[in-house]
Amino acid sequence: IVPNSSNFMSLFAESLKDTNVKVRTATLKALACFLTSIDDEEEVMKYQGMMESLLDVVIQVLQTDEEEGTASLESLIELTSTYAEIWTTCIGKLVYVCAEIMKNN
Repeated sequence: IVPNSSNFMSLFAESLKDTNVKVRTATLKALACFLTSIDDEEEVMKYQGMMESLLDVVIQVLQTDEEEGTASLESLIELTSTYAEIWTTCIGKLVYVCAEIMKNN
């Protein structure tokens, strides 16, 4: 049971817009952890609209702090292994981010 999902959604959405990249990174990790802890796929899919913002955070963090960027990617990998279908609305951007990461290694 997820208590008042809309409050969590608002909190995460606002935190992803914060001017401090550390706040956005912490939000990404917290959101990924939160979503992987939910057993109700329908509830998790309500957060699908935030996935593009998560990818934006990963891009920003990888450009400034490789260690934090790697940790952010690990959070997204865990989320993907639990709920891969959450990416269906932004699959193009996901592929682009993955391609850029591979190109920069």
